[in-house]
Amino acid sequence: MRHLIIQGGGRVAQRAALAFLLAATPWLLVSCGGSGNGGDACAPLDLDAEQMQARMIEMLSTADTLDRHRLAIALADALDEDNLPGAIAGLDANLDRIDPHEVRIIAHAWAAIDAKGALDHMLENWKFPRINNQAVEEVVYVWAASGDGAGARAYVDPTFDGPIASPRSPTRFMQLAVLKALAVAGDWEQLTGLFGSIDDDGDRAFWLTRVIVEMSRVNGFESIRSWVDGIPGDAPNDLKVEALKRALDWRSRLDYADAQSWYESFEGHPKAYEMLPEAVRAQGMREPANALEWLREREHGNTRDTLVREIVRGWLGRESGEIRNAGRVWVDENAADEFWQPMIVGVAVKHYADSVEHRRAADLARKYPEASLASKVVPSILAAWSTYDPEAVDEYIEVTGLGGEMVEEYQAKLEQRRTGIRVSRSRVEDDSAENQGEER
Repeated sequence: MRHLIIQGGGRVAQRAALAFLLAATPWLLVSCGGSGNGGDACAPLDLDAEQMQARMIEMLSTADTLDRHRLAIALADALDEDNLPGAIAGLDANLDRIDPHEVRIIAHAWAAIDAKGALDHMLENWKFPRINNQAVEEVVYVWAASGDGAGARAYVDPTFDGPIASPRSPTRFMQLAVLKALAVAGDWEQLTGLFGSIDDDGDRAFWLTRVIVEMSRVNGFESIRSWVDGIPGDAPNDLKVEALKRALDWRSRLDYADAQSWYESFEGHPKAYEMLPEAVRAQGMREPANALEWLREREHGNTRDTLVREIVRGWLGRESGEIRNAGRVWVDENAADEFWQPMIVGVAVKHYADSVEHRRAADLARKYPEASLASKVVPSILAAWSTYDPEAVDEYIEVTGLGGEMVEEYQAKLEQRRTGIRVSRSRVEDDSAENQGEER
């Protein structure tokens, strides 16, 4: 019973589902009986305005979340033109007791009766921003999805000019609701036109993400791909690229292979390379080895090489010892590969040096001098190592037979470190003496 979900289907289907819900919970605000009573097994509530107001207050006073939502759904289903004033009165007097998300239940039913009147009232009288924003978004969504998208858009803002002064303003939420309703309805032409008219980058990025999430939730990912693939390449504000980035990022969080297959389908596009990070970053966090193998097949360039370094750096830096060690094994196995070597050796050397594994860092740098810039890196590693164990460094230099220039550079860096320490200590002593003088 507690797992019942009511979705879609119009008010007839919703009433049928609600009847089932209420039949299983006869303590609710209706009278449920068998067919021998001469009526439905469980009739929806029949409330006048005064009763609706009282029941609305009762719902807002209910502490248990499930019971509260059952009551809210029952009241929303019973809402009509006659008892609407009672519902409004109950809500207005108890705004501080409404949850910002549950208000959408009543707002949805109110919008089905009088969307414009609901917006007028909420914007004029409801002064709690979080409640107001959720409510007006729901009302506009219902209005736009009802077949009167033009009317909803005209009420909200016929031009969709940005930016909106406040990121949490009701206007912003109403505009978002129009976009989401058009997206769910599959009105690609109008949706693309509206997005193309939004000049503010921040607003457009915010709305794109929210709309893609809503499309995925209601109609599945194929609806997103259908819209994005159909956006003209010359759409204003580089809309196609921006939409692809967010859609790829969303898809890659759920299905790496599908996101990457989609990327490969337009990889020849001149701007495809800009979207490479969105296609692989999520996989790079969870399946770094597989992500790296996919990147190996992509076009050479700074973006791809930077992504490789980011993934390897993140892999070696993971808190889990098991995952981190797997990254080290992968580096050891691939450091000699001419493809990987320029991108991963420097990252690995820095990782070992930062982990105070100086011998391992120096060994790796010396083994692949060009990839690690060993002539500069090794002296710095040895200087840092020497602050912990100078005898081990002397032994290392002797055993490995390091060249004179590298040793000279190491000694110079070591002296710089010592000088820096002496200067730092001197300043501390001077400050201490000055403070003591002030105290005397």
